[in-house]
Amino acid sequence: MKLSLLNRKAEPDAKDPTFVPIEDRNAIALARLNTLEEDLNLTSTEYQTCVSILFVGYVIVGIPANMVVTRVRPSLWMSSCMAVWAIISALTAVSQNYTGLLLTRFFLGITEAPYYPATAFAGLIALGTFQMHGMAGIAGWRWLFIIQGVVTLIIAIIAFFILPDEPLTTRWLSPEERILANERILRDTVGNTGQTTTWSGLLEAAKDPKVWLFTAMQHCHLGANGFKNFFPTAVETLVSMVVFSVGTYAVNSIILGWVSATCSQTKEKKASSLAIVNCIAVASFIWTPYMWPKSDEPRYVMAMSSSAALSVATAMGAWAMRFWLKNENRKIRQSENENVLFYAY
Repeated sequence: MKLSLLNRKAEPDAKDPTFVPIEDRNAIALARLNTLEEDLNLTSTEYQTCVSILFVGYVIVGIPANMVVTRVRPSLWMSSCMAVWAIISALTAVSQNYTGLLLTRFFLGITEAPYYPATAFAGLIALGTFQMHGMAGIAGWRWLFIIQGVVTLIIAIIAFFILPDEPLTTRWLSPEERILANERILRDTVGNTGQTTTWSGLLEAAKDPKVWLFTAMQHCHLGANGFKNFFPTAVETLVSMVVFSVGTYAVNSIILGWVSATCSQTKEKKASSLAIVNCIAVASFIWTPYMWPKSDEPRYVMAMSSSAALSVATAMGAWAMRFWLKNENRKIRQSENENVLFYAY
């Protein structure tokens, strides 16, 4: 009962800040359904480059941005990054040409680096926002960026006050709940070795071969999901289909949750492991947009075939990790130490 109450308190605060970058960075795919390309005179290749450039910025600062969070108050760091990208996202609405859009997308990627890229309800939001097309002489796609930027800024301000830093210092938990949350984290960590330095954590993560298998899995998975920036365009005549891309990201949380549970011997290693997996995996978004040229529509055979192959590779990686961790657990059982935890698979 206590755990259930604790989960209900923690989940909304964890999800809200993640929801916002999800919508901001993927709004360009839906803006394309409006008059984005016509207003900015974009070619197909220029649009693909604008999609890719965000993840160039993301990859450049992704690892250091996630390492910083182990030394700076997470609530301050995360909410500050959120406020900056809110402003940049809103400024996307004033882009007048390819260069302007390219620059805002690049800096948006840099400021969103502490967060994970995905998509959720952007399709539903865009369907409503596009009804404002022409209001005050502003195109619907511009309204989309303005509204999402303003909403993000409001949430950033709220996040500063509600995001927790550590279980033992969380203001909206009772003393008993703080202790319970902290003990739960310690209990679920396999091979907990306490605190270390940021660079030691990065080195530990880089030396762990499990991190690299997780990285390959996530890279293949995100590569298979490269269609998200083109799916709305491919099905633009089937309005309800725009929201179907929501369901393609369930595997994301599974893989990252698996990384968190498996590579969390120290909080520094955990942060570095997640950063390595995330940044290298996100690099797939740099090359996948170019697999969707307009010349391949409407079937996009090359892109669809590669997505299918990458999905199979992701599944094979998951099975390989399962057998690996199963073997590790067998070794743990054979050890003399009885007070140990087992890897989850």
